[in-house]
Amino acid sequence: MRFEGIHRVARSEASEQMEVVLRLKQKRILFCAIPNDSSDMRDPRLRAQRMKMGVLAGAPDLLIFDAPPPYLGIALEMKRANGTFKDLRENQEAVLDSLVERGWAKVVGFGAQDAFTKLRAIGLDV
Repeated sequence: MRFEGIHRVARSEASEQMEVVLRLKQKRILFCAIPNDSSDMRDPRLRAQRMKMGVLAGAPDLLIFDAPPPYLGIALEMKRANGTFKDLRENQEAVLDSLVERGWAKVVGFGAQDAFTKLRAIGLDV
């Protein structure tokens, strides 16, 4: 039986990130997730509260503290596996560039496997 026109559905960014989180935990790598849920930011009251609490628009999805030299840390922004660099918002690029200026590595992972490949390329054992 032949199936034409059927395409594999890309996993959500969240499911890709969960796969990365699981691997980081398995490898006992110190990291944290930044819960910048844009849906919270649509409500003006919640937005004001989040900003007072220190939420930074454009912060990367994961901050990895166990970074190989010469990096002070790794800022990992996750995108869907079928994404492109055009999917990065202007504020995300600005925060990533600011972290690079401070000695951090920046990684944009288009799906978990791409993130693992890029993390290994800078020396992180994932």
